Amino acid sequence: MVLAAENGRLPDLSSFGGFATPERRVIFSLNDLDETLPAPWEWDVKRLAASFVVACRDNSLKEAVARDVATTCVRTDRESMAEFSQMKTLELWYFALAALRDIKISIRVETFGATEMDLYATWCGRALALSHARSGASTMLSGYMGKSDAFDKVIADFSVAYADQNERDHAALDRAVRQGEVQAVLEETV
Repeated sequence: MVLAAENGRLPDLSSFGGFATPERRVIFSLNDLDETLPAPWEWDVKRLAASFVVACRDNSLKEAVARDVATTCVRTDRESMAEFSQMKTLELWYFALAALRDIKISIRVETFGATEMDLYATWCGRALALSHARSGASTMLSGYMGKSDAFDKVIADFSVAYADQNERDHAALDRAVRQGEVQAVLEETV
């Protein structure tokens, strides 16, 4: 049986930011909630946690920090889902993101050290759990993840393996470009 929820197009850590509510208060949430599809919910969790490992490595943080940050993200998602599963639907949908104004705040994770990355992982894990809880399956998802840290550890292991594969794929592409097997086109930034 596949547990499905509305997925936010496989979010990574850059898929989150600050947004203004109709009352002009800034909240932190997932971008593009109108671009979703039913899919296994754990794809979102895996992709988000793996993106933290990639970002930690890109910021030259230690491997242990990268694993800890991924674990923090997943643990926060799991614990938040348990909390959200006890809430009424209306409570989950208070300051609905569909009504947000045109103010957006981007997060510059490339400047983060270990402490900032871990805090951001907490924010993103909670925001992802809220978006999944709004799909109406919070009790089922919370039960699936359980109360122990086993789910957190498994997804953290996956995230490290995913980041390793990401590095191998990038090295292969870089090699193919240098050898003329693939043409690279650089876009100009605005």
